[in-house]
Amino acid sequence: MSRRDDFGLWELELREQPVEPSGGRGMAITALLLILGGFGLIITGGTPLGLADLVISVLILFLWQAGM
Repeated sequence: MSRRDDFGLWELELREQPVEPSGGRGMAITALLLILGGFGLIITGGTPLGLADLVISVLILFLWQAGM
């Protein structure tokens, strides 16, 4: 009775995979659009919604930058 040893596969899954560097253009464009959307809401009279948009946008972008 022969069984294949999967320890190498398990060990490979536990190793950190190399992260491909990105130019960051997508994050910059997303940040700009979210900030402009928040300010647009504030200007058009939706101040509470605009402020909530800005706060949540900053939180999302911070977590995105941190890699979560």
